[in-house]
Amino acid sequence: MFYSRFYGLLKLHKRYGNGLAGFGIFLWKVFAIHVLYKEKIIVWSSKIKWIVHRDFQSSKNPWYYGISEKTEFEFLLQNVKSGDVLYDIGANVGLYSIWLAAFHPIQCYLFEPDPKHQDFILRLIHLNHLESKCFLQSYALGDENGFRYLTTGQDMNNKVSAQNTKLSIAIRALDDLNELPKPNILKIDTEGYELKILEAGLQTLKSEMLRIIIIEKSETQFEECHKIIVSFGFKPLITSSNSSCTKEEIPITQSGNVIYIKN
Repeated sequence: MFYSRFYGLLKLHKRYGNGLAGFGIFLWKVFAIHVLYKEKIIVWSSKIKWIVHRDFQSSKNPWYYGISEKTEFEFLLQNVKSGDVLYDIGANVGLYSIWLAAFHPIQCYLFEPDPKHQDFILRLIHLNHLESKCFLQSYALGDENGFRYLTTGQDMNNKVSAQNTKLSIAIRALDDLNELPKPNILKIDTEGYELKILEAGLQTLKSEMLRIIIIEKSETQFEECHKIIVSFGFKPLITSSNSSCTKEEIPITQSGNVIYIKN
């Protein structure tokens, strides 16, 4: 049990950290947040007040690694434009939106149906005075307007479900969000629900305003997602971390995402 846990931490640090460098400090931080503290407020990326919380796995990444999704954040840093609108679909703890809103004059709409994560996001927004740039949407996106269920007890792996989990959530179709400004950037991380979101968002994908899509490569139905996205003139981005992939392979970032840009 101990060795399995230790190996898992080592593997995690090798993926997001700097190899073995700083592994001891990483272990200390893991121990501190799980044993000594329940919550800790840190300064992230020189200007963001960030909450590290024992119960939210994704909240720990800025403390452990600084920026864990380096390829995605570096790309956005170079390509986000003043006035852009981000749809952060499956926001979780708001990692993308809080970081981007702190450094860029953009608007971020965070779609997160989990009440516990909603409370966490709102705390971060208020802590960083981002009320005029970050807007929480307390529902999920999917293939229709109605209600579904959300799994519980899986932290960042909770997902929309048709089975009764006793946690009912509202769900809306991407193309029906007429009260919101149209997005220039989509970030989608919904634990396998991506295809349903895309199928109900064809008009959004068709829009000339949409330039960037960052989507998690899920284990199910991703080929279908890829076909839909490229059919609207997007192409996957080749980066230094995935430059070895063949023409037949979809380039995946170290964090398991695919970045698409409009041709």
